[in-house]
Amino acid sequence: MKLKKSTVEKNSFFIPAGDVIFEENDPGTEMYLIISGDVEIYRKAKNSQKVLMVLKPGAIFGEMALVDKLPRSASARAKTDTQLMVIRDSQWEQIFIQNSEFSVNVVKILSRRLREANRIISDLLTKDKSKQVFGGIIEYSRNFSQKTFKGYIIDVDIFVEWAVSHIGIDRDEILNILSHLTNEKILEEGTSHPNSLIYDPKIQNIR
Repeated sequence: MKLKKSTVEKNSFFIPAGDVIFEENDPGTEMYLIISGDVEIYRKAKNSQKVLMVLKPGAIFGEMALVDKLPRSASARAKTDTQLMVIRDSQWEQIFIQNSEFSVNVVKILSRRLREANRIISDLLTKDKSKQVFGGIIEYSRNFSQKTFKGYIIDVDIFVEWAVSHIGIDRDEILNILSHLTNEKILEEGTSHPNSLIYDPKIQNIR
């Protein structure tokens, strides 16, 4: 996602690993672009924290705060030493006008997220939980997984926490479905990464 160098330098800052960027229910007045490093999006659940996703360089987050003016729906934390570019409410219109390629990419990201939200709603209307989980695998893989020549590598622990929040099925049932999909050869057990699965995007349907 390209931006003018002067725009990035003027609005970027460094945040060390482990530092919180914002917390759930904070007022939202800016969005962020990851220049380098990884960022965890998580939510608090009772006495624990559930990581919903890990974002990589080039990803944006916090953008809905500039659209709906509502409090943050989740928290964000630097997983590694990270450089971020901040786009504040007072800046974003000017930045979008001056950086047309960036603006187009942001619109594409928002459009894709809207389509994915519609797909999730459609999946939730079906009683087939296997299809709900498989739909979640497709979405998660395209947005948050590393792609190899075999397919997308899915970290099982991170995916399950994400799926519990996004799909609304409990952890044990998701694990059972993942086991079933693996037995049916729809997913493949990962060998290079511990506790991982591989999703081949050529497989579009479940049996």
